Formats: sequence, C-alpha cells, structure tokens
Amino acid sequence: MDVHVVQGRYWESPHWSKEFELYIEIYAPKDWRERLIKGNNLQRAKEQREAPADAPGWFRPDGKMELLMAKPGSAADIELYMDTTSGHLLLHAVQL
Repeated sequence: MDVHVVQGRYWESPHWSKEFELYIEIYAPKDWRERLIKGNNLQRAKEQREAPADAPGWFRPDGKMELLMAKPGSAADIELYMDTTSGHLLLHAVQL
C-alpha cells in the first residue's frame, strides 16, 4: 500500500525564520508510520486532547485514534493522531 494524501492545509510565513503550520490527512502503511514516528521523535501522549480550535473542519480525530506528540525541545510541535488498524493519520505540525 502506498501513502495516500486525502487533504491538507499548509501555511508558511514569508519571514526567513521558517515559520509554518501544517494540517494533513493521510493513509499510510505500518512501515511508513513507524519511520514517521521514529524520525520525528514522537511519543505517546499522556492524555488525549482536542484538535486545535483553528483546525480545518475535516481535522477531527475520532475515539479510535492514538495521540503521539513531539518530545519537548523538538524543532516543530507535532501532534499525530493515528488509527493503527486502518492506517488513517491526522497530522498537525507547527513551528512559530
């Protein structure tokens, strides 16, 4: 199975400091998800949280999704909502 991008929203500041915000919905196979988690130092969140208030209407994690987050001190703040059964991912990344 290939990675399938369903939809996304991206904003980038014209400022030289590389400020951005990304929302993306994808379906991905297990090996790709594992590389994403390891490559971004993601860890299971201690508690679930709501999607950001300014998230697009389609960015709505359901109760089956596990939340992983970037470790403190990472370059970008990343929240990954993942359904490990279906491979459905909702990813929010921001660097301001």
